[in-house]
Order: sequence, then structure tokens, then C-alpha cells
Amino acid sequence: MTLPWRQVVDLSYNLIKSTNTNCTKPIILNLHGFLGSKNTFHVMNKVIKEQISTDIYTIDFRNHGKSPQSYPMTYEVMSNDLDHFIKNKIDPDMIKDRGINIIGFSMGAKVGLLNTVKSYNTHNIKKFVSIDMPPYVTPLYPTELTTSVELINEIDQGKIIIKPGSKRWREECLGMLGWYFGSGFLNVKENAKPNKTGHLKYYLPLHEFPSLLDDLKQWPVNLLPTKCSDTEVLFLRGLKSPMFSEDYSLLDEHFPNRKVVEFSAGHSLLFEQFDKASRVILDFLEDKDQTKPL
Repeated sequence: MTLPWRQVVDLSYNLIKSTNTNCTKPIILNLHGFLGSKNTFHVMNKVIKEQISTDIYTIDFRNHGKSPQSYPMTYEVMSNDLDHFIKNKIDPDMIKDRGINIIGFSMGAKVGLLNTVKSYNTHNIKKFVSIDMPPYVTPLYPTELTTSVELINEIDQGKIIIKPGSKRWREECLGMLGWYFGSGFLNVKENAKPNKTGHLKYYLPLHEFPSLLDDLKQWPVNLLPTKCSDTEVLFLRGLKSPMFSEDYSLLDEHFPNRKVVEFSAGHSLLFEQFDKASRVILDFLEDKDQTKPL
């Protein structure tokens, strides 16, 4: 399978419109992590909708969910896709008058942070919630991520056999990978019936991106020294995750107006401690956050 090469793609998205026709609150834009999709924020969006009446956009990045599959998949290119989406799908008058608040998880947070730096004077990003992802090179990945990617490849290549169309193939997938990573098999319709290969196929041909995990550790070195001082950034850090340096001053290079809230959790802190994390996020978005910069 050879994918096309596209510098920009049109991203698939869901929109939850505000019930308030005269809404003045910032638009919310949700950005999922690696191998996630719009579904990542399904429960979170329910909580947001109950407490904040605003327009909520939730996207699929390229090669994820229902968005097109194409080369390449770097932060720069995904940031360009996001820039294209904001310019073409969100009313510029709404952006100017109300601004945008972003919630990003993992890879999605880094894409959004990069886009905020690159388009600082155009997109009016008021607030940013970065869930366990800093704006610099991350040399290590959480064990659950690397283990899950290895399992996905072994199932996709037939080294671990789960028979397509078998009575419990879905349960076997979810048992090995959980919902977040396993859904990439569940979303392939051909896996629901027997096929010639005798094993399941993953929705994204990961073998087409041999350097992807290394690419997703990176952070551009050629960025302008932009200080996004008007954007308030809340970093949620999982203390059991290897993503953050202990030196929080590294966050200040582009985001001096920032706060850090630590969780006794891993990389998936939003799912591990959903009630606490969602409360911290909502308080921050509604200016109720009482934490102090660390």
C-alpha cells in the first residue's frame, strides 16, 4: 500500500454547537493523541457541554480516524493541517471576537503548541490545556505506548493471530490493547469476516512510517523565539510518565504564562483520573483555577 504525499489535507471533525445564539465564550478545539481519534474526547465533551455553552470542534489528524491517510506525518505538517482547518472551518469573526481555547492530549498537544507558536498573531489562542506533553524534544515514551505499538504491529503482520470474523475477535483485541489502541482494528470492516491472510489488519499501515516514533519525539529547532505571553497554558503532568523534564523553566521559552498541575498518574492521566483532571481543566477554562506557577 502506497499512500499519497500531501502537504495539507482537509481534516475530519465533529462540531457541537452552542445552544446560546449570542455566545461570547471562546471556541473549544480538541486535539487527540497518537493513534487516537475524535472519540478520545467523547466523554470529556459531554462534561464540557454541561458546564460551558460554547462551540466545540473535535478533529481527526491526518492518518487518524476519518481523516485522509497520506505522507508525511511530522509535527510541522500536522500543524499546517491544523492551520488550514482553523482558517477554513472556523468563522474568522468568531476567532477575532471570542478566541479559541485548545485542549490537546499527547501528540495533539504538541501539534497545537507548535501551531500556537507559529500562528501566534492570527488564531487568538486564549487558553491551552496540554495533557502530558511539553513543547520540546521528548526522548522517552511511556511504556504503555511502545508496548501497544509493538503489539499492533505483531497482530497486523500476523505474528500474533486473532482470526478475522471469529466470535471473540473484538474482545481479544480490546483485551490486549484496550479501547484507545484496539479501536484501530475494530474500525476496519474487513476484520469482521474471514479473509485470505487469516489475521487482522490495522487501519493505518504503520510499516509505511518506519521512523514515526522517532519523528514524534521531536520539536522543531528552527522556530522563531516567539513568546506567547497572551496565551495562558495549563500543563497537566503525569508523574509516572517520562514526558516532562524536572526543569519546568524549559516551558517558558515560548509559554511564559503557564501553570503546571501534577498528577500521580501515567501518560493517560485524563483516563486514569478523569474526575480530577476534567475538574482541573474546566476550572482553568472558566477562570476558577487556583494553582500557582511552579
